[in-house]
Amino acid sequence: MKKLFFNQEGIEQKQQNMTQLPAQQLQEELLIMLYDTKNWVISNFILSKHQLEKLENAPEAFLRNFKLTTMNIVCN
Repeated sequence: MKKLFFNQEGIEQKQQNMTQLPAQQLQEELLIMLYDTKNWVISNFILSKHQLEKLENAPEAFLRNFKLTTMNIVCN
């Protein structure tokens, strides 16, 4: 999949793209997202220098919330 901008539109497009994946591929994508969140975001989105710095310094609580929110939206 191509990288999308890390903004509301890009996140919504990524969620839509993920709902189109076969079940096995979706499960693999969700596991990567869950256990390697930072690298998953970097691999799937175009980040500005500022966004990348924020991601690199993000507290674990933020990443945990990001994972759960994204997984909930994709799975519903």
